[in-house]
Amino acid sequence: SAPVDVVVVGAGLAGLAACTTSPVASGDAGPPDAAGPPPSDAAPFTSGVSTLAGAAEAGNVDGDRSVGRFANPVNVLLAPSGDVYVADFDNGQIRVVDPSGVTTTLIQQADFTRPFGMALASSGTLYVQTDNAPGGAHSTTTGTIWRIAPGANTAVPIGQNLGRPRGLAMLADGRIAMADHMHHVVEVFDPATG
Repeated sequence: SAPVDVVVVGAGLAGLAACTTSPVASGDAGPPDAAGPPPSDAAPFTSGVSTLAGAAEAGNVDGDRSVGRFANPVNVLLAPSGDVYVADFDNGQIRVVDPSGVTTTLIQQADFTRPFGMALASSGTLYVQTDNAPGGAHSTTTGTIWRIAPGANTAVPIGQNLGRPRGLAMLADGRIAMADHMHHVVEVFDPATG
């Protein structure tokens, strides 16, 4: 089938990728149907705007695109695989939505709260910024960078007291550019040295 352009937008950020897979055969779902699962003959994604996952009602539910729920999904990151990483801010989680709209929780741990910025290294390592330090401290200086290794379901803090770097971008040399909106600076963080 013909390539389909996919645009993912969150918190003013957009990722654009050309997908060469065929559109998914499930419909643009609204709230879950209390009488049972969504019909299997639902319409495919359109060439216009379609819901990948979630609905107007906030929640914390994994599942297909008709039942998955988020609470304040503030940022998204499109991986080369087509998976979309979601910073689910109010749930304190990193979620993954696959190209068919199935949502799963990647990170949910007690000391990992208020995720926002994300960057993905070519190795598959995911870096996430949170507003809180491990243990829950919260101020304008407690921003923490976490590393999530490929295949891991644990986030490890690798840099603390970094301000509030909401926007992250991987640089070619493996360092991370960070846009700190509270202090009006762009800084570079080296995950290898902290």
